[in-house]
Amino acid sequence: MAGDRDALVAMAELLEKGQGVRKDISAARRYYRLAAQAGSAVGQINLADYLERGAGGEADYVEALVWYGIAARKGNRWACAQYNRLYAGSGTVARQAADNLLQDILRDFPALQ
Repeated sequence: MAGDRDALVAMAELLEKGQGVRKDISAARRYYRLAAQAGSAVGQINLADYLERGAGGEADYVEALVWYGIAARKGNRWACAQYNRLYAGSGTVARQAADNLLQDILRDFPALQ
C-alpha cells in the first residue's frame, strides 16, 4: 500500500511541475487527494496547502485545516504548525465544521485513524 501512496504523490508532483506531462494543477490536486486518502502524509500536507491556497480548484480553509490536522496527528511538525496557524485564525463555526468533516473523512477512510 505504501508504494501506491508513493506512486500517487510522484504522479501529483510530475503534474505539478509539468515534468514529462503537461502541467496540470487541478490533476495534481486530485492525485494529492488520492494519496492523502491512502494515508500519505506528503499527500495530506500538499492537499491541505492546495486547499488553503485554492490551487487547482476552490480554496477550502476548513478542509485544509482537517488535512493538516490528520498529518499533524502523525507527528509531522510542519503540519502541526500549519494546523495551529489555521486553527488560531478560524472561528468557532469553522472549527466545528472541521471537526464534523474530520469525522466524515475518518469514517470513509478508516485507515487514516
